[in-house]
Amino acid sequence: LVLALAAWTSVRFPWLHDVAAAERPPTFRWLAPTEPDGADVYDEAQAQTLRTRYPSLQPVRLSSRPERTFGHAVVAAGGLPGWHLEHMSQRERRFEGTTRTRLGFESQIVVTVRPEKTGSVLEVRSRSNIATGDFGENARTIQRFLKLLGQTWMCKPPADFAAKRG
Repeated sequence: LVLALAAWTSVRFPWLHDVAAAERPPTFRWLAPTEPDGADVYDEAQAQTLRTRYPSLQPVRLSSRPERTFGHAVVAAGGLPGWHLEHMSQRERRFEGTTRTRLGFESQIVVTVRPEKTGSVLEVRSRSNIATGDFGENARTIQRFLKLLGQTWMCKPPADFAAKRG
């Protein structure tokens, strides 16, 4: 029974403890262990596993100005139970924080917003402090954040947000 459960779990949830909705996953600057800017977070095999297992986790491209997108990201993070923003830079449009998963593990979150020709791109990453599989918790953390981010546009989010989140 234990072997069957382990086999089912490994098929259902990849053995990942670090997940991102990003083209180039943001690095952690303030929360240990820190990483240098521009560091490759995943090797090619890990990146392929993420793309295969979590195809819906994509960076969010919006037509809004980066400052506005960042403001909505901060509001969304503040609205999630158990999220604690530890460090924030409005100038760099990034924040890092922690949350506790439903399994009781602590995860770290980094959110960045960068300008793009047509607006802004929001990227988010969540990693567990325990370097083993997280049973999909980090992916769910990102999905909850992105869902609430869409709800922070009280009247109507930019049309491209709804289309991207489908």
